[in-house]
Amino acid sequence: HEQKRQYGRRKIVRSYKIAFLLLPIVGIWAITAYRERAKSFPEIINSISVPLEGDNFLLNCAKPNQFYGSIKFSSQFYLDLENNTNPDKAYLAETQARLQLKFLWGLFNHSAPIGKDIAISVDGSRISEIKEVTLSDRFVTFLAEVPVVACNPQQILTLKLKLPLYPTTAYEMVAKSDHREISYFHLAKSMNPCSHEEYVDIMQPHKYWYSWDPDKKGVDKNGNSFNCADLLLTGRHVYEAKATLTPRTRPSHENVLGKIAAKEKINVLIMAGALNRHVPIPFGQLKESFLGTINKSADPNFIALQAIVNELRSTIDIKSTEFYESPDIFKIELIGAFKKSKTTVALTVYFGNTSVLKPEGSTYVNALAIELQKNDLVFYLGHSGLGNNFNFASMTQRFAGGRDLVSKHLLRVPNQFFGIVSCFANSYFGAEILAARNAPNLKTTIMTTWSNANLYQLIPAVIFYLDNFKDSPEKAKLELKLPQSSFVNIAG
Repeated sequence: HEQKRQYGRRKIVRSYKIAFLLLPIVGIWAITAYRERAKSFPEIINSISVPLEGDNFLLNCAKPNQFYGSIKFSSQFYLDLENNTNPDKAYLAETQARLQLKFLWGLFNHSAPIGKDIAISVDGSRISEIKEVTLSDRFVTFLAEVPVVACNPQQILTLKLKLPLYPTTAYEMVAKSDHREISYFHLAKSMNPCSHEEYVDIMQPHKYWYSWDPDKKGVDKNGNSFNCADLLLTGRHVYEAKATLTPRTRPSHENVLGKIAAKEKINVLIMAGALNRHVPIPFGQLKESFLGTINKSADPNFIALQAIVNELRSTIDIKSTEFYESPDIFKIELIGAFKKSKTTVALTVYFGNTSVLKPEGSTYVNALAIELQKNDLVFYLGHSGLGNNFNFASMTQRFAGGRDLVSKHLLRVPNQFFGIVSCFANSYFGAEILAARNAPNLKTTIMTTWSNANLYQLIPAVIFYLDNFKDSPEKAKLELKLPQSSFVNIAG
């Protein structure tokens, strides 16, 4: 028995020695396997996400008070394959990484971690080193650099950014058992309390990023409080990225409006969409409403159009006015000249339906694709349509020429200014236009602001600036009484 016990002990010791000797070999194999898995995505993916070079700034914030630069950080998320039919993992990894970055917009909008007013350019972000860490969990890591501009920034160098670990199904991360009865005006619905109250009226989980607020606190319809920090747990639902603020040098750019002001004739386009989606537009009677003969349309944007055109009369001598009406669009063509510089001005105004959710309900889209090729100033006032009401996808779906022809329309005007007044405009609009007009001979300025800004200010102020610039460019100043969150992006 003693010999058997000694033999057993020797066998155990021998096993430990073998395991100890094999440990470095296993470790080297594990590290190698990890690195091989981390290299699983092709390198081409890193060349897709090149940021657009441009000068971003907040309009009513003096440049000495602005932080201009980027935030750099590494992030991670779980790759969603179940809800996607595209078998290309590399494509899905980049797409979902970009989706996760979109949640930064909601995060900054609600918590303002850098300064009171801030704007980020998610579409201009650089993504690199996208890696799949493990095959079983489909865990993806990547590096991000996001352009950012802030007014009166706090003296901080690092940030903690909470991002969803499941970006494609972030809305479902809060269990249904934790849903609450939420009120929105006269409506109520049981829903994820960490989302926007507007979801009671228009449920849009796929756009959860714009209401992302993982630290949100509130009270439901029944008066019971909730804390999203208890529902969205770090490590389980949320990844906390540590970001570094890095200043950047502003690129030089030319004054696009100054170049437009030098023209002998300036073409101006105003696309306005009805905001009140519950009230039908009385097409066929809008001319009388516009002239004040009868009051058939009380839509806020129609009233804004009346005020804008009346205000423009103080800067432009209107020589001719033509009205056109169809069953789904109202159009005005005005010809005149600036009172000071005598420059000829052709103003085209469209008014129609804009859909809250889908571009199919926006009746101006067909005209927009054509009008882009001839107008120096392009203004859009209306619903964002979740980003669909002023983009190539909606135009090409409705326009026979397809994407290539629409792109050519955007390449015909050498100097073009876009003013977009719409919900979440900073995040939805701009990058696609700048990308299409990314050519050596094209200069572009895009200004985006929220729809709760003063609609009456934007267009008359730009027109007034153009009239005064030709006479005295050193004194001309674009003065707009709009929120500091009015965001300007200049490229070229």
